Amino acid sequence: MEILGKDFGFPLVAKLAVLRHHETYHIPWHRHDTPELQYVLGGALTYEFRRGTPKTLTGGCLFVVPAGVEHRAVDDAGAPSTRLGLLFNPPTPSRAAHTPFKHAELVDAFATFSAHARVPQRWTPEGGRAARSIFRTLESTSSLAPSACLHLRHLVNAILIETVAAFRRPPALPEGDVIKQVMDWIRSHCAEPLRISDLVRISGYSRTRLFALFAAEAGLSPNDFLLRCRIERAKELLRADAAPLTQVALDCGFSSSSYFSTVFRKYVGCSPRNWRAIS
Repeated sequence: MEILGKDFGFPLVAKLAVLRHHETYHIPWHRHDTPELQYVLGGALTYEFRRGTPKTLTGGCLFVVPAGVEHRAVDDAGAPSTRLGLLFNPPTPSRAAHTPFKHAELVDAFATFSAHARVPQRWTPEGGRAARSIFRTLESTSSLAPSACLHLRHLVNAILIETVAAFRRPPALPEGDVIKQVMDWIRSHCAEPLRISDLVRISGYSRTRLFALFAAEAGLSPNDFLLRCRIERAKELLRADAAPLTQVALDCGFSSSSYFSTVFRKYVGCSPRNWRAIS
């Protein structure tokens, strides 16, 4: 579905579109006179340019297609993908009047978009939430009530703010370095009640991408790595003193001594009590 910016009271936006692809597709070669902002909510797609290197985008990425450059989006693999696209009009003073931004601020924001065009960037959590909310709003309605138009204007403003913030934050670490840092963080916090959502948050990746990168880097899932870290900590405590097994279990992040014993036997091959006796 797509909607014109003037139809929801936001003339800075030429067109706002949500696209859900379920099969292989090729969008024909075309170009725009103004920058186009793409938020990839899920799946993967590739942008090809008449001149330049193709760029593959995955869920959690934002991407600026530069003005005046002939391009097309393709998906030869046939993988499902969902994305939100915003095509802008030039930021004139009259269009700025319909936003909370000054004209000079919009010009500066568009200069930031141009400076980072063709470079995939991880979105901010706030930008991701705004993009998903726009997607849900446009997919769930065939006509926009005044309250929905107000909501869309608010969300597009958030997208603009968060996209500039994403491009201006320090450069992202290479994916391998990010996973190594997540692994170090798990080691130092393994005694705490960690959840996968915590790891997703600190990594900046989607859950699916996090698991894929973890498997490539460590050959394990994040859950398996966490349990192994807890078992190594348990070995240190068992070796160091005669604390009750229940206390050792709690100090290593396990919810009970029975669960601790089950996991310990799985990874070590004997019970914590027997391991302590022979260590």
